[in-house]
Amino acid sequence: MSFSDVIGHSRLTGWLAHDVAASTVGPAYLFLGPEGVGKRFLAEQFAQALQCQAPVRGEACARCPMCRLVAKGKHPDVLLVAVPAGGRQIVIEQIRQLQRWLSLTPFHGRRKVVIVDEADTMQEAAASALLKTLEEPPPTATLLLIAVAETRLLPTIVSRCARLPCGPLPTDQLLQVLAAQGVEPSRAAAVARQAGGRLGRARHLADEEVWTRQQAGVDAWLAAVQAGEVELPLAARPRAEVEEWLESVALWYHDLLLAQSGADPALFTYPHRRRELQTQAARSTPEETLQAVEAVYATRALVQQRVNARTAVAALIARLAPDARGRR
Repeated sequence: MSFSDVIGHSRLTGWLAHDVAASTVGPAYLFLGPEGVGKRFLAEQFAQALQCQAPVRGEACARCPMCRLVAKGKHPDVLLVAVPAGGRQIVIEQIRQLQRWLSLTPFHGRRKVVIVDEADTMQEAAASALLKTLEEPPPTATLLLIAVAETRLLPTIVSRCARLPCGPLPTDQLLQVLAAQGVEPSRAAAVARQAGGRLGRARHLADEEVWTRQQAGVDAWLAAVQAGEVELPLAARPRAEVEEWLESVALWYHDLLLAQSGADPALFTYPHRRRELQTQAARSTPEETLQAVEAVYATRALVQQRVNARTAVAALIARLAPDARGRR
């Protein structure tokens, strides 16, 4: 694959290709944007272009041995640093290993490339150590940092990187991709609305198993809130699944707001559940629904920050249960 396989982000791929072609590659780049917009894929294509033996106008040929090694994740001069399996952060020892690796002479070419995924999860000590590398980068090194928000990084790290903001894709582009995957139109429309311009999330949600699981998750949520059942088994799932589930719940409340405002059901994320939404819309006020949306997103943010998900979800259910609303 190469830059031509990146969907959207044409301005960024053009900039990166120019750096490769003009031999003006900097020591560090920061890929910023929401989860699922293609930051890591873009960084990987840049790494491939940097290691390609015969780039064409700054773009990887995707055929040479170096390109194939990068694509397989086996190039000796490309290192991926990520949150360890079962872990929550990039830790100081990983950065020390990165530094030792960078001190070695490149095995194949003139450059070593490091991709630091979820760089905004680094421990404070790890971030400080990485800053030292960015302050005096080896002449053979290029570091590619990937993060959701630069505010979670040390300002001094951000200032030493070329910033590449990766924004969400237009809905029509998402629909084109989903149509090419064979997703039926009604589900594709709902998925595109729910994905918020994030191609990775759209592809994930379009999967039939994931879509079915999501609908079941919304059902479980509604039943738990109605009964005030704060111990919800879904909250004990892996963090990424809990985040995904809470986003689905937030979108339910978005639909509820639309129903309360008399909007066309075709605009709902869950248009196939419009009768249920319209029935529930009559049981609460738009102000209460807006408070619910804000509360769900606040809980999701806590889960992203590694707060105990079961505790956070239990508090949310206790807040939104009908008897709690009656006490306010």
